[in-house]
Amino acid sequence: MGGKVLVSTQEHIQRLIAIRLQADVLNSPLVLVARTDAEAATMIDSNIDPVDHPHIKGATVKGVESLYEAMRKGTDKDWEMLAYNLSPSFNWDTAGMTDAQMESFIWDLAKLGFCWQFITLAGFHCD
Repeated sequence: MGGKVLVSTQEHIQRLIAIRLQADVLNSPLVLVARTDAEAATMIDSNIDPVDHPHIKGATVKGVESLYEAMRKGTDKDWEMLAYNLSPSFNWDTAGMTDAQMESFIWDLAKLGFCWQFITLAGFHCD
């Protein structure tokens, strides 16, 4: 893919509902963690969904605090669990790490307090 494509809010919600339904049908204890790479997206698949219009135009909701302010409030929570996205799309070759560093990477993260490492693109791994 040439770039990340942003799907409409409605399509994203429909995908999440489908995932939850499938997990329920299979009686799976699946924990669904939803996220989006919207900040990194360079393309959009449609501009039809009115829910998306304010975001497509680049406007934010008036009266809602900035992301910085919202995140700043949680910076004192040193006791919170740290999570790391062990993404299969990460390019290890360009990270400048030695083979030994790559081999010990997960264990080094654990020493820093990261206690939950997850892999995105789970749909590809569930089949």
